[in-house]
Amino acid sequence: MNDYALGKVIHLQLMAGEPARPGDTLLHLSLLFDPQSGALSGTAAITNGSVNPPIDLRFPVSGAEHQTGFGPAKRVFALAGTYAVPFGPPPLIGEIEQKFTAAFTTDENWKGSGGYTYGKTRVSNVDIAQVK
Repeated sequence: MNDYALGKVIHLQLMAGEPARPGDTLLHLSLLFDPQSGALSGTAAITNGSVNPPIDLRFPVSGAEHQTGFGPAKRVFALAGTYAVPFGPPPLIGEIEQKFTAAFTTDENWKGSGGYTYGKTRVSNVDIAQVK
C-alpha cells in the first residue's frame, strides 16, 4: 500500500528561491499535506539577510493541492495567510495585517516554479523544490 491508500498526512519541507545566489529572498514552507483531500497547512517563512532591515517573516498558511493529470506539471497548489507588521520603531504602537498568497506548479516530487506575494512585494517565476 502507498501513502495515498493509507490516508497518511505527509510532512513537506519546500523552499522557493536560490540560496546560493547572494541577496535572494527565500520562501521556506513547512507543510502538512493530506493526499486524500489535497489540504495543505503549516508555516511560511520569508527571509533575506542581505537587505536593511533584514526580512524575517514567519506566519501560518493554508491552501490546497490539485492533481493536473497531464504533462510534466502534475500538481498545482495555492497557499494564503496573513502576518503582522509593526507601524515602526517606538514610540509608535500597533501593527498592520499584511496578506500572503502563493501559487506553484510542480512535478510529482514537488519540484517546479511559481510565485508569491507578501504585502506589496511580488516574486514571480521562482523555482521551488523539496528540501531533504
